[in-house]
Amino acid sequence: MSESAKVWLVTGASSGFGRAIAEAAVAAGDTVIGTARRTEALDDLVAAYPDRAEAISLDVTDGERIDVVAADVLARYGRVDVLVNNAGRTQVGAFEETTERELRDLFELHVFGPARLTRALLPQMRERGSGSVVNISSFGGQLSFAGFSAYSATKAALEQLSEGLADEVAPFGIKVLIVEPGAFRTNLFGKGAAYFSEENPAYAEKVGPTRQLVQGSDGSQPGDPAKAAAAIRLALDAEKTPLRLALGGDAVDFLTGHLDSVRAELTEWEKVSRGRTSTRSDSRAGGIRSRRIMRRTAQRLRSKTVPPPAHTLLTQWRDQRIARSGNRLRTPWIAAAIHGGTRCARHRHRPACPPHRRAPCPRSARSGWRPAPRCPEPSVRGPCRASARRPRRRVR
Repeated sequence: MSESAKVWLVTGASSGFGRAIAEAAVAAGDTVIGTARRTEALDDLVAAYPDRAEAISLDVTDGERIDVVAADVLARYGRVDVLVNNAGRTQVGAFEETTERELRDLFELHVFGPARLTRALLPQMRERGSGSVVNISSFGGQLSFAGFSAYSATKAALEQLSEGLADEVAPFGIKVLIVEPGAFRTNLFGKGAAYFSEENPAYAEKVGPTRQLVQGSDGSQPGDPAKAAAAIRLALDAEKTPLRLALGGDAVDFLTGHLDSVRAELTEWEKVSRGRTSTRSDSRAGGIRSRRIMRRTAQRLRSKTVPPPAHTLLTQWRDQRIARSGNRLRTPWIAAAIHGGTRCARHRHRPACPPHRRAPCPRSARSGWRPAPRCPEPSVRGPCRASARRPRRRVR
């Protein structure tokens, strides 16, 4: 094995994407360790490349066996440059039709098995500062429809694990690639390969077409696994490997439509999501709470228990409230607190009203800061409490 040649470990290498990736790797001069439950399907590949191809029996739902295989490969080859988690199967059935056992088995195959194998090989990749992890998902990892709820759930879990992993191992020079193929001529829909949950007549109208699609489309899918393998190698060799690689025109169309619908729905409900809409009663309650907070803040400012930064924030908050409401605040005592006003002993107002004070009395903000003709003190910059009898203006 040359120094420039890479070592690939491919699960589910007996058919489909796994077989195509293995063939492309050995054709490029790399070394491939292909795993499968039945290694007889790899005999021809091993015979054609005896020095660069090896078949190992592995069921990825067997955790102990995964640890043994990973340790054996590292002991004999010294490293694994590219790990391809490809083993999987399809599962068709409505959510209610899918049993607990079926769902757990599918997660073992699509999530827990690949996660355990990846954990076993990551340390040597991290120590060397290089390596690639390729997780074969599906466009169903980002969306789902009737009949594929369980399958899509496992692929979505695998994708989120991969996305977090990619962020964690990027500083160590390790690449993570999520492959999202559409319909390809693999054995996924082959006879005996697809698993169907027990049918419930209540879901015949919704899930029935999905069952018929899987049962009748084997071998007629538009995608070519060999082209998919070439695209995966191209993405891995790129200077900036993408996190997700959609394969097939149908996958691109499905994902584009899904992302457009997500964006449209997010835009439609953005105000609700950001909390900008509320009922009238909620608005009143929020206004009462806001005034209480402002009153307590003003009291602390007058007693000089709040440091200067809070004074600045209070002024900014008041100005923002005025700008948003398009009107004056109905709480003039906040301005009194900001200007350092004290309680008026004569008129029993909260702010002071002598001429040397710039603080208004409680009712002055509603009159636009104009002196009131009926105010008993000519020095007051606005009507006092006794003379203010005009109705309140609502701030909308």
